[in-house]
Amino acid sequence: MSRMTLEQLLKQDPLGKMWQQVNDRGAETYAIYGEEFESESLEIANAALSEALKDPEKNSIIVNHRNWAQEGVNEIAALAGANPVHLYRYLELSTLIHTAGQKAYKKTLQRSWRALLPHSNIIPLGKGEFPAAMNKPFIVFYSADWCFPCWVTKPVLARLSRFFTKVPLFYVSDDEIRKREGIQYVPYLAAYLLNGSVVTSQCGGTTEELWKTLNLLIDLGKGFEGRGELVCTETECKIVNPE
Repeated sequence: MSRMTLEQLLKQDPLGKMWQQVNDRGAETYAIYGEEFESESLEIANAALSEALKDPEKNSIIVNHRNWAQEGVNEIAALAGANPVHLYRYLELSTLIHTAGQKAYKKTLQRSWRALLPHSNIIPLGKGEFPAAMNKPFIVFYSADWCFPCWVTKPVLARLSRFFTKVPLFYVSDDEIRKREGIQYVPYLAAYLLNGSVVTSQCGGTTEELWKTLNLLIDLGKGFEGRGELVCTETECKIVNPE
């Protein structure tokens, strides 16, 4: 495990660089298929699908559809009023373009996480486990094995954790626990404070943003009551109550 300083790690920005590599791989794939992807016939099929998704009843059927092979897409196309051949090709190319980076880097990220975790200050919890009541705040990083952004974030979080000593940092990848705790998205961070309050936040797209978020959850969380979300603009960061 690299023993670089925090300043060196933030400057190197492995999180931002990884996202750039993922996006570059997607751009390379788009360069190959982009002309077909933006063809009139496929755009029409996508527009029909987008319109169908605006209807609550159709949206529920489409989103919960389990068969995305040609037969299943035929059913969705009929529901959306789209050409099934064109819709299938649109969905096929969309998946190919948007997952190109995932296929290229996921295994590398998995190996990195497994190598870094034992040397980090992250406390992994098993299925059904959650931190017991503590006499100090703690932070939970919510993740999921199916979540590619989580795999991008986890190795960097493991490296940053060596420098983060304000509160214990736990790792939870149990969907049932996540839903019970009211966390809708992953990867996500949640600070559990002494007065029972909870402050949540996205992780950010750079190493510095992730480091800043870990610290702000605790620093701004002091004195906050209730359930809040850490929100940052170009000029300030604050905790807001969800509407």
